[in-house]
Amino acid sequence: MACGLPGTGKTSSTEYLEERLGHFDRYGTNETRRALGFKRYSWRQIPVVFGRMYNNAQDSLTEGRGVILEANYKHPFSRQNVYNIADCFRTEVIVIEFICSEKESKRRMRHRKKNDGLVTSPRDTRVYDRVKSLWHDTTIDLEFNPHVSLIRYNTETDISERVCVNLNISPLVDVVERLLVEYSSSFQSSMKPS
Repeated sequence: MACGLPGTGKTSSTEYLEERLGHFDRYGTNETRRALGFKRYSWRQIPVVFGRMYNNAQDSLTEGRGVILEANYKHPFSRQNVYNIADCFRTEVIVIEFICSEKESKRRMRHRKKNDGLVTSPRDTRVYDRVKSLWHDTTIDLEFNPHVSLIRYNTETDISERVCVNLNISPLVDVVERLLVEYSSSFQSSMKPS
């Protein structure tokens, strides 16, 4: 599960992870809203969007595939839904909390693509402020969810912090961390002027 404030690099990083990991399906809130044909963001869409994402995730898990769910996941109860699904499938959860400085997040947001008629990632930096004011620390999830591991990945510095990693999932965490650094390096190389 990928979570974090807007502009921290969740979407592009998890798209890269899906591509490189193989046998994983990625479901994000913006892509789901677009697939449902929503033209603007509304809080009323939340149950429909997450319902679709979770149904898709359950289908993937039933087929034996891994799942990457990507959203802000600012509230513990929204993250708990993911943990409960994983528990039903007797599988581990790796939470990757994407972080970077507020200044960098807002800079990234301002440089996002403009709306093409369907929902896109927000460009308005007030969204960052609103989500930040509602954010609940991810470490509180660990106490009652022994099948959950948590890493924090700073997309600005390429530093990964292993907050809590279960031993049996550690090899996959190694791969994920390596891929995140690989993606960041390739992304930064492509941004350099030629």
